[in-house]
Amino acid sequence: MTYTSISTAILAIAAWNVAAWVPECYLLVCAQRASAVLRAAKQPTAKTEFACSRTILVRFTEGGWGTYFKQRLWPAALALALLYLTVLSLGLMMTAYLKWQGMTEAELSLYRGAGAISGLLSTVIFPSLLSKTGLKATGVLGIWWQAISLVLAVAPVWLAQLGAHMPASTTSHILLGGLVASRFGLWLFDLGVSQMLQDWVPAEDIVE
Repeated sequence: MTYTSISTAILAIAAWNVAAWVPECYLLVCAQRASAVLRAAKQPTAKTEFACSRTILVRFTEGGWGTYFKQRLWPAALALALLYLTVLSLGLMMTAYLKWQGMTEAELSLYRGAGAISGLLSTVIFPSLLSKTGLKATGVLGIWWQAISLVLAVAPVWLAQLGAHMPASTTSHILLGGLVASRFGLWLFDLGVSQMLQDWVPAEDIVE
C-alpha cells in the first residue's frame, strides 16, 4: 500500500462497511413504513396458486421467463444486466491490471472516488433530464454516453495495436478517465431502466 499497511486498509474498509450498514437499514425501514403497498402483506392470488401446479417446462416458458420476455422493456433490462458483465469498469480485474501497469493505490483510489462522484452526479441530473427529454430519451442518452466514453477509453490500446507509441502511464490515465466518465452514463441508464420497470410493468407481473 502507498501510505499504510494492508492490515490497516482492511480494518478501515471493514469499519466503513459496518458504519454504512446502519443508515442503510434505517432508510430501508423508513421506505417500508412510508409505503402502504410495502406495509401490506402479500396475499397469494389464484394466478400464482395455479402456476404452482404447472410442470417445470411450462412454468419456465409461461411463468417467470415468459412474463419477463412479454414486457416491452425486456431488451433494455437485458442490456443493463449485460453491462455488469464487462471488465471495462473500476472493478477488481481492472484494478489488478492497472496495478500491473505500475499505478499506485493512491492514484487508483482517486479515480475510483471520481467514478463514484460521476455516478452520483447522474442521480442529481436524472430528474431534470427526465422532465425535459422523457424516459426513453434519458435512457438512450445514458447508454450512448457510456458507449462513447468506453470507446475513448480503449482508443489508446487500439492505436498501440496499429503501431502508435504511447507511454503506458498515459494509456492507463486515458483508460481510467474514460471509465470515470462512463459511470455517469451507466447510472443514468440504470435509473432509466429502473423507472421503466416501475412505470411500465403491471403490478401483478411484478408480484409474479
